[in-house]
Amino acid sequence: MAVTSISTANPDTVGGGNLPVSVIKISSSQGWVRGDVLKIVSDDIIPEGRPGSSGLESRLGEFVVVRTANGQTITLAGLLREDYSTNVRVAKISEKTFALEGAEFETTAAGLTSNYGSLIYLYRLKNPTVSRVKVVNSSSAVIHFASCFGYSVYDADIAYAVDNPQNSQVGYGVFDNASSYGRVIGGLFRHVRHAYTDDTGRIATNSALTGYGRTYGARIIGGSALNTTSNSWDTHHCSEGTEFISCTATGGLAESTFGQAGFGIRGKNHRVTNGTVLNMDTGVNVFNESGGGETHGTVISNLVVRNAETCAVQVFVHSDGHPKENIMDTEENVTINGLTAVDCGRLINAKNAVVTVRNAEYAVPAGADGVSYDGITTKNSIVRVYNSVLDYSKNTKGTPRPVVAITSTGYTPARQQTFIDGLEVRLSASVAARGPKPFNGVNHEVSGRNIRFDYPFSVMPGDCSASSTMQWSCTAGAGAANADLNSSYVYISSTALKTPFAGVLQSSDLQVIVRAVPGASAYSVAALPAGKVRGQFVTLWMNDTSSGSLTIANGTAARTLFIGGTSKVLKKGMQLRVFWDGTLWRETT
Repeated sequence: MAVTSISTANPDTVGGGNLPVSVIKISSSQGWVRGDVLKIVSDDIIPEGRPGSSGLESRLGEFVVVRTANGQTITLAGLLREDYSTNVRVAKISEKTFALEGAEFETTAAGLTSNYGSLIYLYRLKNPTVSRVKVVNSSSAVIHFASCFGYSVYDADIAYAVDNPQNSQVGYGVFDNASSYGRVIGGLFRHVRHAYTDDTGRIATNSALTGYGRTYGARIIGGSALNTTSNSWDTHHCSEGTEFISCTATGGLAESTFGQAGFGIRGKNHRVTNGTVLNMDTGVNVFNESGGGETHGTVISNLVVRNAETCAVQVFVHSDGHPKENIMDTEENVTINGLTAVDCGRLINAKNAVVTVRNAEYAVPAGADGVSYDGITTKNSIVRVYNSVLDYSKNTKGTPRPVVAITSTGYTPARQQTFIDGLEVRLSASVAARGPKPFNGVNHEVSGRNIRFDYPFSVMPGDCSASSTMQWSCTAGAGAANADLNSSYVYISSTALKTPFAGVLQSSDLQVIVRAVPGASAYSVAALPAGKVRGQFVTLWMNDTSSGSLTIANGTAARTLFIGGTSKVLKKGMQLRVFWDGTLWRETT
């Protein structure tokens, strides 16, 4: 049935609410009534989807519910999620359903050598149910829902499905094709490609309605995946709003070129909640395919990852071959709130991504020689970190690098930005000796406060761009060398006296002391740099035993205003105290 127009209305309700809903007009009256479920589609391409070819693309569609029908005018019970414009059509879905309970399936050895299609294939059904099935083996996908509304799978026991994509054998446990509001509850999925995944096929224009639309709103609850051959729990680019709740992923060995993670996330607005991952390459992999597609709005909550070889959470988007190759994303790719990573290669690894991390704790493994143990790795990315812990206290081998920025020459914008508010780095003297600095890398813009170290590295705080500002401190106590180092104390010597406030600009503390050690040389400064913190006080203290001097010019061009209106010549034991008023460094008594 053709849709001739789509509009928005605000119908009054009995309770007095008037939230907007969508109204569609169709080419002829159909006798639909309140509560009917429709599927609306168009030939518009799903914007986040995997690109197709030869006119075959993933196209928009969704299930909707009728609120009222008045001839050719159909008022829906809510707003359409998608924007439809090209060859828009709608139809009422079938009321047919299906239930399968307690069945057992086994495929012959010969049958496993070829793709015979999905073992259980449910098509265009309303609320179909598969309960307590046992599958010894399958030549490809096991339970497959195509354009179904509200399916349910309970306590499936799936032992093996062939994973051989080169032979079109995709060993999915549960496969959702363009369905909505599915539920997979419980179940044990062993030696399959994915315990659960989705996809929207590539179709021609004006195809049957079945192939249109995202997978939407699936809930995967309390499932266990064991020894999968790719990402245990998975989504594709066209899907939206899938949530994995209290699911576990344990071990496995990849049998394809794709990575192996507990959760592999592509698409839009997915969630991983209360998940557990053990002995995988990666805990959660948030990514784009090289050929295209987008991944935005992922939310990870209360995730536990143990013994992940590569990292707890990896966010790689716009990688080589992508239409936006090596361009930083403009939308948030993932937000993490509650992450425990134990004995993993690293905590976070981001490339071309926008990532927010809250309440994360990374317990670094004991380690091995020749291996780097990075807390947060960023390349051409924006990473925000709040109230998190990098715990190196049991690390005894390898190179500890709490925060690492990887060079991004040739990328866009070719810089790394890290924002930190609350980061504790736990370490020992051994860790500090093996990892010379906490911040490592180039073109790294760091804006941080409340950064605490148990013990000082030999270089504090390490590599960061001139535009960076940090507030950090060490809390090792009096027994450790340089245990009182912090961002309110800057040491300069030799030619560093030519730019005496360079370290000041990287501190957000309101009181900063600069200890200057000129030796026997005389240095001059024509102008101080503009400050970054209005009201920041700086005390410049000349070393008591140095015979050299430091002269700082006075005046607007020098950005200084000294008492007496003349240049300051500082020699051993002398001090100069100034504050930044937003325009000048003003001397104060």
